[in-house]
Amino acid sequence: MRKFIHYLLLAFLLLPLSVIAENKKDINTIPYSALNSLINNRIVARNIIDYRNSYGYFESIYELWNIKDMNKSIFTIIKDSLTLIPPKGISRREQKINYLKTKLASEDSPREGAIDLWENLLMYPMDINKASYREIANIDRVSPVDAAAIINHRKKWGTFRYISNLRHVDYLTHYGYSNLSDYIRVGKARNISNLYGYFRTSLSNENRLSYFDSNISAAIASLNSLIKDLEPPLPGSTNTYSALQNAGWTDAEILRHRDDVISASNELDSISIRPNISERLKFGYKDKINGGASFFNNNGQNKLLKGYVSISKIGVLKKLILGNYRVTFNNGLLVDNTDEERSRILRRTDGIFGDLTSNKEFMFKGAAGEFNLWNFNITGFYSNAYRDAILNRDSSFNFLIDLPYDLSIFDNKVRETTYGGKIDFNFGKLQSFPAGTFLGIEGLNISYDRLWKPDPNELDIPGDVNSIIDPNYTDLLSDSTNSLKYIGGYFKTVIKNTAYNIEYVRNLESDYALVGKFDIYFDNFYLNAIYRDYDVKYFNPYMRGFMEQDRFDDGLFEKDYRLLNPLYSYLQDFPTPKAERGIYLGTRYKFSQSFTLTNLYIDLWQNKAFSLYNYRAQGELEYRPIYPLHLRFKAKYQSKYLYKPIEPTHSKTFESTFRVFGTFANRDYLNFEIRYGQVHLTPNPQYGNRELIYGGYVNTSFEHNFSTNLSMLGGTAVWKTNGMSQWIFEDTGIDFLYGNGYKFYLTFTDLINKNLYVRLKYRYKSTIYQHSDMELQEYPPHFENSDPTAIRPFYDYQNDNAIYLELDLRW
Repeated sequence: MRKFIHYLLLAFLLLPLSVIAENKKDINTIPYSALNSLINNRIVARNIIDYRNSYGYFESIYELWNIKDMNKSIFTIIKDSLTLIPPKGISRREQKINYLKTKLASEDSPREGAIDLWENLLMYPMDINKASYREIANIDRVSPVDAAAIINHRKKWGTFRYISNLRHVDYLTHYGYSNLSDYIRVGKARNISNLYGYFRTSLSNENRLSYFDSNISAAIASLNSLIKDLEPPLPGSTNTYSALQNAGWTDAEILRHRDDVISASNELDSISIRPNISERLKFGYKDKINGGASFFNNNGQNKLLKGYVSISKIGVLKKLILGNYRVTFNNGLLVDNTDEERSRILRRTDGIFGDLTSNKEFMFKGAAGEFNLWNFNITGFYSNAYRDAILNRDSSFNFLIDLPYDLSIFDNKVRETTYGGKIDFNFGKLQSFPAGTFLGIEGLNISYDRLWKPDPNELDIPGDVNSIIDPNYTDLLSDSTNSLKYIGGYFKTVIKNTAYNIEYVRNLESDYALVGKFDIYFDNFYLNAIYRDYDVKYFNPYMRGFMEQDRFDDGLFEKDYRLLNPLYSYLQDFPTPKAERGIYLGTRYKFSQSFTLTNLYIDLWQNKAFSLYNYRAQGELEYRPIYPLHLRFKAKYQSKYLYKPIEPTHSKTFESTFRVFGTFANRDYLNFEIRYGQVHLTPNPQYGNRELIYGGYVNTSFEHNFSTNLSMLGGTAVWKTNGMSQWIFEDTGIDFLYGNGYKFYLTFTDLINKNLYVRLKYRYKSTIYQHSDMELQEYPPHFENSDPTAIRPFYDYQNDNAIYLELDLRW
């Protein structure tokens, strides 16, 4: 009885303490105003809320040391006055994995393969005391200067005891440190499962089949029109059939080509609306073994199965991959086998990685390995895979082509064998050299089982007003071949807070590609400078160097009615750069807590094929009058010349965007954006002497978190393009806007428990295409088999409904 009374008395005495604890506010939910009142420092209060919104909820009070300008007195106030309640059912890892998907909806979005790598590191972080320079530099938004600073610190002072020790590393920016922290650990893995992975299934269903920028029916109509034009003409008239005869085509060759066009039309016509399904399995054991498999089914037509197994860190073997894999060397001049095209890529992952992406046309299948021998890093790879291609009449192939649907006239027409590698010396391991210093050589060999013969006469309708005369195509090869060989070298180093990088690659005919880079980083400022020079005759199907335009952009391939097969127009999106010479300068500068120049760049470049000079400039300024309100104004200007036989045409683009957004308590988000742009053109009688096209949109979007597990995202947009297409970001991707219209979408995400994640999205889009002023064109279009009376103005209405569902099972 006495013991019971003692316990009761103790509980009574502790009751006030529990009440006090319950009254403490949670660092994960406290609003900015209350936090600022508590610590009396608006800068640190704002940094804490920004960090929470960007990187997720705090799991430890000591994470506050990741906050810029944090000091001991403020930390003590927070530690004594606030409590930390970790969100139930959701960890920082799950928050970050979900956040990575939203990064695809940004102007400088990473590529899908990079996100795969970062997901692996979130599931099993790497030991920062054993990580190499390249492994650190491959992490999201970690610069070469940041990576070198960590290695240099280790060389001088030894290993780190805690992740927070990185705050004292010279030349490691606060931005780099904050981005790094979720991907690393110190020493043995604690509270991390040695066996990890996920199974992800995604389903999307739309009421319309797209092809290029229009309905698939437009492609079928173009093919059917060509089929009729490939029949013998009536006496006294001409058509494509007679033009081919005059160009030396035999009747049998014309008939075979017509059969190919009929086959493509029938196959496209047979495609029915079915759900697009993708499934992905990924697994790993510690940092020693990982692998996975993926399956893609596009409308029941395109079926792609990929998989790989990787073994790492066994003796001199750093990594061995069997199956499908990606290879990226340095600046992408020699090899980067992604199918994702990007303009102005400043950074890319470097090395070999397993590949579960939907990339088919440029996928590698075989084996790849990385080895470390003393200070030498050796990487090699071998691949054997089929490629889709356009065949010539003599059974050689004209060019590789990547289409959204598998069509028998292109599918798997060429077998490609690719092997290559690089070897470099890591001077950074020597005490007298800074980390990040490498000197290396690299090589690549590509061979085909058919002769490669780019011939414009096999693509272009002969005798037409325009011919394919672009040297970016006509100067591809001096002679037909079935083998392409390249060799190159590179040097890079990091000195204090500056990084230098130069890479040179050439083919056997001494046609070259060159990139030189310089970067300087401070906490509130950085500057990127890039010089590139790509020779007209340097062509490599796996080159993905820094660029402004794709190789065949703004060329004849955009005019499908001038090609022997309208589907050849898909060549315009082949993801290699034009022959360019130019210099890019980009910067970011935070003037104060209220004003930030978030992005400013200028790119001056020459289209070397025609010696035409172009430039593009863009800048964005952010003003934060009060927390949490952000005001941003962005302006873009571009001057670009397009080659024409008599005189180049000139276009000038002006675009302005005003955006207001706020991040609120519980990580809620509200955004409003308005954009307007103009393109001033050289008048052309063929298109009604139009001198100006313009367009714009108004967009709102939001996110509301009902809890740490359940959230709702949505957005609406209204646009009017008047010939100037627009693009807009949604929750996890980009959408292109044409004509006039409106749309809305709504997305629900729910982390049902730490192992099961669900994402459900619905989108409705209504577009009106106005067809007018056709009678003003030099050659007004008219209905087939009718008198030449011009078609009167009309409207085309398109309504799209789409549902997307994604399920993640994680362990």
